[in-house]
Amino acid sequence: MLTIGQLARYVGVSTKTIRVYHDKGLLAEPERDASGYRRYGAGQAIELIKIRTLAEAGVPLARIRGLGSAADAEFRQALHQLDTDLSRRIHGLRATRKRLRQLADGHLPTLPAEVESHSDDVCALILVRWVAEARSRPGAWSVKVAFGESDAAISSLTAGGMVMLMP
Repeated sequence: MLTIGQLARYVGVSTKTIRVYHDKGLLAEPERDASGYRRYGAGQAIELIKIRTLAEAGVPLARIRGLGSAADAEFRQALHQLDTDLSRRIHGLRATRKRLRQLADGHLPTLPAEVESHSDDVCALILVRWVAEARSRPGAWSVKVAFGESDAAISSLTAGGMVMLMP
């Protein structure tokens, strides 16, 4: 039999966490000894390890409570789904880490070809909005844009002197 402090150290959580799990109905209150201390057995230690593992995986406490009463097959299926979700998250985090390292090394990732082919159109649309706003305000202001003058729409916007293109 373990005290709450011993169980907490064994499982790697705080005693406060165990008390929260009791309050939320995730872990059944154990019997108390003659001096009023909670005494935990091996079964409760195993339940606490399950709860902690699920919580660390990002499972909401309400979902963990539901899994506590799940049949073995349902519990295994839920674990399989959690594993799949974690694999996706890990893949996404690795891709983010790779991009961060590229940025730190000064290597800006290039745009995918399908985005690059529309970049002139996007720039033109942004400039149209900026020019429209500039014209709607008294004392129109200039917009400096660091894009080339290759697009006909951008070039036509510069004719009124509203947009100044920089090389």
